[in-house]
Amino acid sequence: MKLCYRLSHDLYHKPTRFLMELVQNADDSAYRASTPALNITYKHNLLRIDSNETGFTRRNVEAICRIGRSYKANPGNSRGYIGENGIGFKSVFKVAHVVWIISGPYSFKFGTTSGHLGMIAPIWVDELTLGEALPGFTPIILDLSPRCKPEILIRELKLVDPKLLIFLHIIREIGISVQHDASNLLEVEGCAAEWTTALTRVDSKEEHGSAQHIVLTQNGSTKSFLVFRYQVATLLDDPKRLGWTQSDILLAFPEATSPSGICQTENMYAFLPIRNYGFKFVIHADFLLVANREDIDFSSTWNQMLAKGIPSAFLHAVNEFNRGKFRYTW
Repeated sequence: MKLCYRLSHDLYHKPTRFLMELVQNADDSAYRASTPALNITYKHNLLRIDSNETGFTRRNVEAICRIGRSYKANPGNSRGYIGENGIGFKSVFKVAHVVWIISGPYSFKFGTTSGHLGMIAPIWVDELTLGEALPGFTPIILDLSPRCKPEILIRELKLVDPKLLIFLHIIREIGISVQHDASNLLEVEGCAAEWTTALTRVDSKEEHGSAQHIVLTQNGSTKSFLVFRYQVATLLDDPKRLGWTQSDILLAFPEATSPSGICQTENMYAFLPIRNYGFKFVIHADFLLVANREDIDFSSTWNQMLAKGIPSAFLHAVNEFNRGKFRYTW
């Protein structure tokens, strides 16, 4: 059980990486809602994540208890699940000492107060004591520990980028709400007592050759991207991608009326943001990541072959641009 404690505390360099892991868990879920959505709320030292997924199955409960195993890596799951290491959810214990989950017929919690075993063995509870479950939503509620610094958490919540939605499989809306104790506002620079934001993605029907036109909105401000898909074939088998011989590279270019409007560099993504490598367009591929998911595993032959496909993917996009209205932009 000490292994679980060390994984949750030592594996991730950034204490707020768990936020992306929770987004990953939500996007890997099943939905019947017309608009799959995720709401994140910070209030009174509690962090609550609500998603309108269909609800946990027994298999989901078993998977969330495991370490180092995940059914999401099954190649039969053709849409490519984001999570695969089987340890991502445990990252919540870097900041929380109790986590409640209520979904469908299941109501349980994990906690560090009962020792390391409490991080993997669910404790069944009759009801949620920290608020009500929203109809049609699955809540995950983190009771944050004293070692969690609210100023860092709130800063990270305010930095969640709408571009995250481009590469998520299912989620199309993310709402974030912060309600902070006014007496502690001095600890959180520039944070009002209440702060909210809404991130949405709409897939436009406007045609741009083979590119997909995606419009992102945050609090009424919109930004459009042209997303090109390029298939890399004849990939070598990897233990984490058994039976897979091809994979897609996606390049997302922000729309701009002139080259001068394209100035900032973008993160690279493997469904979730990895880090900034200095490109002025967004690169996404199904890269295999190191255990903490904060960088690409450069020793992987799978990754090396994907990386070799990026120049061809870029050339494919440039050829498309040369036939359209963005010819002199990119």
